[in-house]
Order: sequence, then C-alpha cells, then structure tokens
Amino acid sequence: MEDREWLKSQIARELDLIMVAPKHSRFIRDEEGRPIAHYTLMNRWGLYELTTVVVDPKHQGKGISHQIIENCENPVCSFTKNERLAKALTKAGFKEAWWPGFLPFINMMFERHFRVLQMIFLLQWKRCFHQCLNLFNYRMYIRK
Repeated sequence: MEDREWLKSQIARELDLIMVAPKHSRFIRDEEGRPIAHYTLMNRWGLYELTTVVVDPKHQGKGISHQIIENCENPVCSFTKNERLAKALTKAGFKEAWWPGFLPFINMMFERHFRVLQMIFLLQWKRCFHQCLNLFNYRMYIRK
C-alpha cells in the first residue's frame, strides 16, 4: 500500500487528525518497509510543532510514540487530547504550557484557520464539528 493511502486510511479512523502536506510527512516503517507510524514536524518560526501522530493499531504499545518524540528537534511543542500521547510527551520532558510565544502563535493560528476552511471546502462536516466540539480539550506540551 502506498504511503499516502496508508495515511488516509489511518486518518479516516481518527477525527482528531487531518491530512498534511507530503513534504512534512515522516514515516516509521517495519522490517518489510511498510509504514507503521507517521508524524509531521512543522517549523513554527523558531518552535517545531509535532502534529498528526499516527501509530498503526497493530503496533501500538511498542514504544513507537517514544521513538517519534526522540526524533524531534528542540524546541518543540505538541497539542493533544490523547492521554497516551500526553503521557509519552511528559515522560520525554515536555511540560504543559498555554503560550508558545508570539510568532509561533501567529503562525499556528493562521494554519488552524486554514485547516477549518479546508474541512469546510472538502465538506468534512463530521470532522469539523468534532474539532470545534473538542477545541478546549486539547493541551499544549512544550520541550525547550
């Protein structure tokens, strides 16, 4: 299965995730070269943001999220409401925070507005509703 098709199938299961530009996609593969995990690391004007973390359900619980976090440059932040990812972030030295800094904040807000417009344009009403409904459940974690 092609990487993009695998990622689409994983994202289709999870309303919290959104497709990203291929240039930002990073995959972790098994011994046969098949994707088993995906993440993106976006530069937000001096702060990297870890987004779209996906681990194939057959490979969850094997420490792959910890491997992903180890691959992140510092400083890095991540927004999540997933308790397992939040635990992995905390274990890796991330602290819960509410402010990433002015320039990263401006960059993230433009990008978030673009995501909402993308969901509306692609008629992804269920995903858009889910994102809005859970907006205040997300927490930001930063490692400097």
